[in-house]
Amino acid sequence: MAEEGSGTRCSLVALIRFCTGDDAMVAINTALTALLGIEHPLVLAPMGGASGGRLAAAVSRAGGLGLVGASYGDAQWMASELALMRDVKQPWGVGLVMFTVARCFELLQLALEYGPDVVALSFGDARPFIRPIQQANAKVIVQVHDVDQAHAALDAGADALIVQGAEAGGHSLRRSSMPLFPAVRDALGNDVVLIGAGGIADGRGMAAALALGMDGVMMGTRFLASQEALPSERVKQRLLQAVASDTVRTRIFDQVRGI
Repeated sequence: MAEEGSGTRCSLVALIRFCTGDDAMVAINTALTALLGIEHPLVLAPMGGASGGRLAAAVSRAGGLGLVGASYGDAQWMASELALMRDVKQPWGVGLVMFTVARCFELLQLALEYGPDVVALSFGDARPFIRPIQQANAKVIVQVHDVDQAHAALDAGADALIVQGAEAGGHSLRRSSMPLFPAVRDALGNDVVLIGAGGIADGRGMAAALALGMDGVMMGTRFLASQEALPSERVKQRLLQAVASDTVRTRIFDQVRGI
């Protein structure tokens, strides 16, 4: 991969160095790194159509937690991408959308056959899925968007929570990360492992999330232009050329998929 710089794609190792702010990759030890056995409190968002096996494997090997994004319930695609994780020695996981798994429970069973260390669940009721995941010796991380959802996920038995603000590049609600992160931490206390997501792209964002009570961060868009990511070269080049004012909030992709 190219060295990092203006308009170039960086390696995953260089990206994690950038996010941790230290070329020596001094470890940042948090409750998240202790829970998952990872080097850095950084999680790859399981982006559907983007976070495949190559990208997830690269993130895990670089010391973060790579999540394969199996959002849309294609069993054949899931099997081919998860097969790429068999040789990964570091912790890794898979991300599933609960309303998809509710329609086809076999997708969860398929994911568990590959032995992930973590299953991340989003958008739905986690209660039917947590016990079978934990019985397969995997940790369960549930994505939440407000304090009520956080309490519900903990009551269901989640091992950790992803607290996602409205700045997130994927599906999200309208609560900004800045007030949401401390609100969830204050409501739950200090014993719950929390991962902040939404609008985080570098070490400054990670530092802010940690200061607001998070134990780590989840990033998605920041990884989209990596060589290992699944989007086309045209999409990656457009991302590299984009500026902050190019961001548009829309539900068109959900509407096209009938969500």
